[in-house]
Amino acid sequence: EQFKEYLYANYPWRYANRFINKELAEMKAWSVIVVVGILVFILLMSFFQNRKFKYSYFNYFFPILFLLIYSYHFMYVYLYLTDINISNINPEFFLSLVFMIIGAAIISFVLWGAETLDKKYMRADVNFSFQLFLKIIYAFIAFNFPIVVVLLFNGIFSNWLEFYFPVFIITLVLAFGRGLLIYLNHFQIL
Repeated sequence: EQFKEYLYANYPWRYANRFINKELAEMKAWSVIVVVGILVFILLMSFFQNRKFKYSYFNYFFPILFLLIYSYHFMYVYLYLTDINISNINPEFFLSLVFMIIGAAIISFVLWGAETLDKKYMRADVNFSFQLFLKIIYAFIAFNFPIVVVLLFNGIFSNWLEFYFPVFIITLVLAFGRGLLIYLNHFQIL
């Protein structure tokens, strides 16, 4: 207890948390990221839900761009809370912003293209559950596509499962979140 008090009295709280209990510090960091991430996702989607742009492509582009920007910052929040060697947050933000814009453009194009094809070729008598299932699949593919392309171009094959598994879970949650918003919007619950 005295050592714990000494750490909190003489060192910044994140150093003390990390030194005393590494697993608890990581759990706290993930808790902060998940709670704030859910709030940001809900606020972004509700903000952009009823906005209609002149070109329908931008209805997908802007929410996804903001979602990628927030995801990027959450990664640095996690590193800041769990790694005591991190002192400078977001050192290469502008370079990353270019990659986020390109990623948002790709994801938006896939979602916009799938939606356009659905409107053009989907029969009117197809039930809503099947359409919702397709939209969840489209979103999952759209969110994974840029990540898989980056993995292929960077040649990350040795530890790809270790890197890709958290991304897989996050994109799955995003796809189901989009499906939930579509479902709630369809039945005018929101």
